[in-house]
Amino acid sequence: MPRPKRNSRVLAKSERQLESLQSIERMLDFGNGVTAQAYADVIDQMRQRLAYYNTLLSTVDDAQRDVELTEQALTDLSKRLMVNVAARYGEDSREYRMAGGKPRSTGRRSTSRSTTNMLPPTPVTESSASIVQNGTRVTA
Repeated sequence: MPRPKRNSRVLAKSERQLESLQSIERMLDFGNGVTAQAYADVIDQMRQRLAYYNTLLSTVDDAQRDVELTEQALTDLSKRLMVNVAARYGEDSREYRMAGGKPRSTGRRSTSRSTTNMLPPTPVTESSASIVQNGTRVTA
């Protein structure tokens, strides 16, 4: 997803304010560098920097797409290489392990619980049973 481009409310407000100032006097000058022209120059500088920033975002988006495409190509080639190594030498071979493959003979561990490892339920005796009556626990 491309990065959102940046806008500047300050820039938009300043452009409108410059137009209003120029309606008073085209070359408004208050001295000490506070002029309509200096204001217009800074507005123009901001416009250029914002455009440059947004261009950089587009460049970064393109670079990210290039990296992702190359990464996918690398993943595909890695899989193809391992399939070919397995086809030539076998999945239980020393060569397959040297290439980074996991031998089929080691297998994968099961993630499901084994029924043989389960403990039988503990019987409840009357002396240890708790009964809840009206929100309070009573031991029988």
